[in-house]
Amino acid sequence: MNHQKPNKSRYEQTVYDGEPYTTKTVTYDQVMQINSQSVDHFMSPAFGTFGYRTAEGQWVEHRAGNWPGLGDTSIRIIQALQLNPGEFLTPTQIADITGRPSLRENNVLSARLMAIRKAHKESCKKPHFFLSRRAGGFAVAWNPECSWTWVVRI
Repeated sequence: MNHQKPNKSRYEQTVYDGEPYTTKTVTYDQVMQINSQSVDHFMSPAFGTFGYRTAEGQWVEHRAGNWPGLGDTSIRIIQALQLNPGEFLTPTQIADITGRPSLRENNVLSARLMAIRKAHKESCKKPHFFLSRRAGGFAVAWNPECSWTWVVRI
């Protein structure tokens, strides 16, 4: 006889698909039904999964412990950009949103952006997810044409 309790964990799924993002509470069983490849970018720290579709259409997926170039600060930057698709955020805005004051310095954010782009197999000459501008001051934006989903445990 199996006395294991069913998984009662709850998760929050946030989805952006070109429309304003939506967030809903989901069960473990519902999370297991999510097709990570149905969006352009997928992140789930709860399950240690990070995946994305390159500009060429190739799906790349990483598992826990192997998220190249993506530490906590980089993940916060990505989330700040994803929550404001198409809006160019300045280093000061990103620092405020992420709670990382060092990002106010252009060179610090530029270096992080370079590492984030490398982790996503893109370059500043051919951006896919992460748009940047220099005219009028350095700023970065999430490409509003790229969909995403996050799944976090609550």
